[in-house]
Amino acid sequence: MKAFLTGAAVAALGAGLTFVGLVTFDQSTAERYQDGSVILLDHATSWDTD
Repeated sequence: MKAFLTGAAVAALGAGLTFVGLVTFDQSTAERYQDGSVILLDHATSWDTD
């Protein structure tokens, strides 16, 4: 039971850190739209390397 609680705590912590990371994501590397989607801008894409 202790192992289960430890695993659950670690999973919750990871989820929390992921959420915080996404919420505070650097705006200079992404473009956010009104619907909440995010487009990463830190790598070349097929349509801008013609």
